[in-house]
Amino acid sequence: MKVRTRAPLQETTTPARLALPRDRVAALAALSVVASVLLAVAGGLIAAALALALGAGLVAWARRSSRTSFLPWLIAFSYAAHVIVLASAYLVLAELGHPGGSITGDDRAYFDLASRLAAHLHGQDVAINWSAEAYLINNYFVQLEAAVFFLIGPNGPVMEVMNVAFLHAAAILVWDLTSLRFGAIPAKVSALGVLLYPSLTVWSVLNLKDTLALLLALTVLWALTRYTVERGARWLVVAVATLVVLAGVRLYVFLLLALLVPLGVAVDGVVNHRFRRILPQLALTTAACGALMAVSGSGFLGLNLFRFETLASIEEERAFLGAGTRTAIDPGFRPVVAKPGDRFVVVQGATSSASPPANTAATPTARVFVVDPSTRIVLEGSPEAAQVHDQAGHQTVVVRPNDIVVVSGAAPSTSAPKALSLGGEREPAIELRTDDSLAPNALVGRTLTYVPIGLAYALLAPFPWAIATGSDAAAMGDMLVWYAVVFCAALTVWRQRADIARQPLLLLYPLGILAILSLVEGNVGTLFRHRAMAIPAVIVLASPTLSRWPLLRRLGGE
Repeated sequence: MKVRTRAPLQETTTPARLALPRDRVAALAALSVVASVLLAVAGGLIAAALALALGAGLVAWARRSSRTSFLPWLIAFSYAAHVIVLASAYLVLAELGHPGGSITGDDRAYFDLASRLAAHLHGQDVAINWSAEAYLINNYFVQLEAAVFFLIGPNGPVMEVMNVAFLHAAAILVWDLTSLRFGAIPAKVSALGVLLYPSLTVWSVLNLKDTLALLLALTVLWALTRYTVERGARWLVVAVATLVVLAGVRLYVFLLLALLVPLGVAVDGVVNHRFRRILPQLALTTAACGALMAVSGSGFLGLNLFRFETLASIEEERAFLGAGTRTAIDPGFRPVVAKPGDRFVVVQGATSSASPPANTAATPTARVFVVDPSTRIVLEGSPEAAQVHDQAGHQTVVVRPNDIVVVSGAAPSTSAPKALSLGGEREPAIELRTDDSLAPNALVGRTLTYVPIGLAYALLAPFPWAIATGSDAAAMGDMLVWYAVVFCAALTVWRQRADIARQPLLLLYPLGILAILSLVEGNVGTLFRHRAMAIPAVIVLASPTLSRWPLLRRLGGE
């Protein structure tokens, strides 16, 4: 792998004239007209005008980033096609009873909260739960959406147009990053891959924060790559400034990159025998990244996360993400510490999605269960109850509201029973545990046992044998592309291992994302979506191998 000594943007201070073949111009004009009309119907003239302005800006940026006409034409055609998909999906979903073109819980939540925040800023009396909704209120994407809605009123297609623009901006950065690392033909392959990748297209045409988070993460990687080529401290300023925004959009990606940025600076200094010269830059960058992590609550350089209690929090997060879902990786159980003789009464969550037990009264007669520690407690009619099976070291009991659970090993307590809340929205089932189950050795043991399972899911799920719905089948098409890209990326890493070892961040970033997902994700659905954070970097690594394929090798002809 040869690192170019001159950057493409420097080589093209005077961009080459963009060739204008009549057939391309006619096709692009037709696509643009269709896109504008559909978008005007879906989101009004404001959405159509914004799309035209952003598209023109992206094409102009692409011209400055490339000496050939390939990238500007690619951006122009892809952008128009994505807008057509966006507007068509919005209109079809609206006809199918999905107001605002939403199909996931998150895109509905973003739109709803941003609309209420905008109304609140206009002085209207709207219901906002500032504490319960604080997680979304503090997210910069929701704040951006609220600001847009404050100016123009609630308009879902406008935010989706912005997401499409974010994806195409990310493709331009990927082009430049790949050209710096691997050359011109792989740059074309990687830009094509990002824009044609199925799931990235889906996330970009929905009202989700994923595309913005992806653009910010790629901006950090791009700035670091520029730094290794040009040695300019300004690129470190760009990287750190981007981290400030990323911290408010997707925290775990920010935490990973805040660790990798100082590491990248240090590795570059050591490899190029200039560590002493860059020591002031390294010190300032480390201090800035450490301070940002401290402000986020993770401690300086994330030191607060390196505790055994973090492993317990990770278990709880996996349980929460998998609770009540069809695609749970491992049925999530909420740990409740219980001592011999403790008594519990089962209370059903107020927002339960579980079906009431069949052939039972509204308030069934209480039953008493005497159980051992490590027993799992699930609510009758819940998704967990449909999958009850004994596992090594565990027994499972299926309970109803008002049932009494007594822990064996001592005389039952005479005090009032403690409440066991089950069946609430995103409320995992319960696993009774002893005090020593939260001891460091127990936490480490359970984590090490889960790691192989988590890694397999992070890298390979959803699995072909798990197809149960149409959406599962559609996801498998995306997974076939993912498997091919991962295989090609692995070949590139092996073939160019010496050079990649000298500049490892492009490899460490996707590995870090997959490692985080393998530990935290408890739901295949959210894992599939969050894996998008790693996909462009893997495409960049795969591009040298992919560019050897005869079909893609022709891209070098332009």
